[in-house]
Amino acid sequence: MIVTPESIVQAATDLTAIDTTIHAARLQAAAPTRTLLPAAADEVSAGITNLFAQHAEDFQKVAAQASEYHDQFVHTMTAAAGSYAGAEAVNTNSLLQVPLEIVGRLVDSGLTSYYQFSALIASLPQPFSQILGAMLGLPVLIVMAPFALFFTIFLIASFALLAYNGVSIFPPYNL
Repeated sequence: MIVTPESIVQAATDLTAIDTTIHAARLQAAAPTRTLLPAAADEVSAGITNLFAQHAEDFQKVAAQASEYHDQFVHTMTAAAGSYAGAEAVNTNSLLQVPLEIVGRLVDSGLTSYYQFSALIASLPQPFSQILGAMLGLPVLIVMAPFALFFTIFLIASFALLAYNGVSIFPPYNL
């Protein structure tokens, strides 16, 4: 079972509907159980009637307490849905920020390494520096780097969008 903020809100709504039904049944049963008439005019019938009336009154008190506890539970469920949605939003933001930070570091480190390697090649004697410089492929780097960066950003944004919409990219998968 996968828990979502919407499913928690739906459960709280269902619990409220159940409470409404129970409350209506309790109110409907209140009058007939409180106004019992003795079966006869003797002491035993009056005692049994009083016993049943006391049980009816006790039931109404217990049912009122249960309704109060139920209201607290529904309130807690609704608050939990809000907290859960907030946690999901924070997790989605962190899911988006971490890969972007990693990509930024990789690109920065890659460019730094490239420039350091280029400086090393330039310090070599003339024929070697020209040959290795051509092999280093500055034109290839200039052409391919934007595509690689775009593809990486596209993948990260796609995963973040999927996570934001509640689609799991890790097992168990859900749609």
